[in-house]
Amino acid sequence: MTENDAPTGAGTRRRDYSLVGPDARTAVESGLASATWYRTEVSRKAMKELMQRSDAPAIRDTIIWLAAIAISAAGSIYFWGSWWCVPFLIVYGVLYGSSSDSRWHECGHGTAFKLYFPAAEQAASRVGSKIPKPIPRGVERILIADDQPHVLFVMKRSLEGAGYRVTSVSDGAAALALAETQDFDLYLLDAIMPGLSGRAVCEQIRAQKAGARFLFASGYGAETLPAAFLEDLGIRLIPKPLDPETLLRTVREVLDAEPAATRPPPPNND
Repeated sequence: MTENDAPTGAGTRRRDYSLVGPDARTAVESGLASATWYRTEVSRKAMKELMQRSDAPAIRDTIIWLAAIAISAAGSIYFWGSWWCVPFLIVYGVLYGSSSDSRWHECGHGTAFKLYFPAAEQAASRVGSKIPKPIPRGVERILIADDQPHVLFVMKRSLEGAGYRVTSVSDGAAALALAETQDFDLYLLDAIMPGLSGRAVCEQIRAQKAGARFLFASGYGAETLPAAFLEDLGIRLIPKPLDPETLLRTVREVLDAEPAATRPPPPNND
């Protein structure tokens, strides 16, 4: 039993609706998470008429309310000392205690303002769901080499959460040593590392395993690796900081693609 399946009560378990959680994927596949928005059948013209604002009714009702308070107060004073003042006192108390409180409450809301949104030309259900496609998963073995611990942690956690078997190292020499003794389905390398760079590790691994798949990550942009090197070998480069969803989708695309033709790497003129 996994942590996500652990019971949290009588006959219940904690559901995992995280980015790569199984329950989130199941909800999307079953249609429970699709975004279908309600669209009123009231025409746009009728809606504009209903939205028209006028201060006249409020001014009229306020005048009537103040007049009723004044009349009931005057009647209470005039008939004071007899039972005839009781009805006037009741009317006065109701008018003062109910309407006054509601008006004071409304005045305390602050400044009123309007928001105008672009009118939709079609129903929201036709625009498309805002729920992204399910995050791809896998069981392949991946070797990650990156000298930044926090980046290494994010990549390892994201990939393991999607089902991959991940081995992580902090430099190119360690990655090369593991590649000599173990087989991996994908090598995810930082382009710039102390000692052996990502490109040097890639070239040495390809010399031994021509069909190996590679994916580079870099926080310095595409200029860290020559475009000819990436294009000739069919290798992709993802920028840092890494977005977990982009990382998972790119990894899946690289693993599903046909491996690059086995040919010697271009010369390193750096």
